[in-house]
Amino acid sequence: MIAEPGIWRLVVNITYRGYYLLPLLVSLPFLVVPAWLTVRLALRPWRRVSRETSERGPADLTPLSYRPPHRELQPLVQSINTLLQRVRDSTTRERSLIADAAHELRTPLAAMRVNVEALKAQSIDSGQRELMGNLLRSNDRATRLVGQLLQLMRSDACLLYTSPSPRDLSTS
Repeated sequence: MIAEPGIWRLVVNITYRGYYLLPLLVSLPFLVVPAWLTVRLALRPWRRVSRETSERGPADLTPLSYRPPHRELQPLVQSINTLLQRVRDSTTRERSLIADAAHELRTPLAAMRVNVEALKAQSIDSGQRELMGNLLRSNDRATRLVGQLLQLMRSDACLLYTSPSPRDLSTS
């Protein structure tokens, strides 16, 4: 049985090209494995920085502890640490502003309450008394909101400055 000329030509073509392809296929693992290993080893410091940043919670703004020995990675770690410092400073200013504003609002709210109560006691008209009651309820809501802001700032401050410590739950 004689092969058709098209098939024969294909077999000869593959055999002829195989003369060039076979050394490439044999040397491919010797080229790919060292290249993969080199890239993996070169990216190890980057993975350490990535792991340290991904393990952090939203409240952890401390600088990165990893100090890379590679010059290429040092500017990135310094930039991340600078960013964390700026965010920490901004958060501190924001908390301070909210706490100060809440403290400053307490006095005018208390003064307004005293004045409205005095006006309500002096008022003869029932419409005015109802308006004064509405003012007192609004004042109570504002006072409660200011109290909640202060409580939030205190609880955040406690969380920021105290580190969790292990507790023995088996003893009561």
